Amino acid sequence: VPCYPKADRLAFVGSPKIKENTYPTIEDLAERDGYGIKGRVMDARGNPVQGAYVIAYRVDSPTLTHESKNIAVTDAQGNYFMPLDTSGSYGPVARITLGRAPKPDDLTGLHNKNPWKGIAFQTGQVIENINITIRPTFGGDEADKK
Repeated sequence: VPCYPKADRLAFVGSPKIKENTYPTIEDLAERDGYGIKGRVMDARGNPVQGAYVIAYRVDSPTLTHESKNIAVTDAQGNYFMPLDTSGSYGPVARITLGRAPKPDDLTGLHNKNPWKGIAFQTGQVIENINITIRPTFGGDEADKK
């Protein structure tokens, strides 16, 4: 079965690209949607954490729920922007991994150290400085291990 070279698909086929492989940056999301929450994810030493997932859980219901669109990823400086389109109370959580329960050494963090203490968001609003410090889930404070 012939296979095209992944890095040079256009040299193998005559049809044009249907989809570009571009992903929105923090700036793109902020410009496009304009409202939501933004902040920074840092480790216990105050260093920015790149590639952390920030999930906005709805906390104005009896159970913590989130929609897959309410997930953002931090940039090289630890910044994130999460566009939101529905008013409500959100509890941001930062994690290094998704798709499973955190392992003891996985880095996680809660805004205000309490997922039930939500941020009151109204459509059309930008809430800034929602910063989260992440630490090992059950491994103690990583700054103490230095």
